[in-house]
Amino acid sequence: MSVKTRSDALTKTRNFFLSKGYLEVDVPAWNEAASVDAYIDLMEVEGGYLHSSPELRMKDLLCNGSGDIFFLGHVFRKEEEGSRHKEEFTMLEYYKTNTTEKAFVEEVIEFLSLFLGKRKTETLTYDEALEKYTPKKLPPEITTYTEEEKRHYLFGHFVEPSLGKECFSILTDFPAEEASLAKTALVNGKEVAKRFEIFVDGYELGNGFDELSCAKTARNRFEEANKKRTELRKPPYKIDETFLSNLEKGLPPNTFGIAIGFDRLLMITEKATHISEVTY
Repeated sequence: MSVKTRSDALTKTRNFFLSKGYLEVDVPAWNEAASVDAYIDLMEVEGGYLHSSPELRMKDLLCNGSGDIFFLGHVFRKEEEGSRHKEEFTMLEYYKTNTTEKAFVEEVIEFLSLFLGKRKTETLTYDEALEKYTPKKLPPEITTYTEEEKRHYLFGHFVEPSLGKECFSILTDFPAEEASLAKTALVNGKEVAKRFEIFVDGYELGNGFDELSCAKTARNRFEEANKKRTELRKPPYKIDETFLSNLEKGLPPNTFGIAIGFDRLLMITEKATHISEVTY
């Protein structure tokens, strides 16, 4: 990819959100504490961490009256290397307040269509996708997996590669234990995470939340994630008290947010097979 092509893509992205009334924010990449996730490993630098997402600092701003905001910049995840992963990559993350899930998803699709053109949209629940794409015959070793390991295996090997074929596939109602900082709700008598993911051509492009606004619940989830990290023989991370203090003020009503892998989006538009083809 040429320098100009990538530059044009960055400009197109910024112009889209500025035209919608969003403010661009530029938050610190280094933080003293962490947004704890059991499966995301952070780069530790001089007594702190490079952010894996601008989420916590952006929510600090939201809790203090920033209004709708977006971030387009670099984030860092330790030892994530592969055809679709780099330890340092570009993320688009944005938050819209006083909206609905339907309106928010429609705007996400409007943005992605700038790069990918008009496509049909299909919506499946997490459980529907597993049922639809899991083959009847499974490898025998899967019988030794925990339920969580089995779910992740089936999703990674069978569901994700099947999604977004000539369409935008939107997955909703994830398992409640995968809520992260999304709300949960009872749907047909089952507690689910009010988050959604968008897939195109077998790529996960975006991970969106109906954002949690309860500091106590957020603390509990960070603590549970650290317990899981310990079980996985990973180091626990220092919980971000600044974020929790700000969250006690509450997010604006009906705040939705999403993180989009900008480099992956360019991989699809450029028909690239490796992330290095669209980055410098």
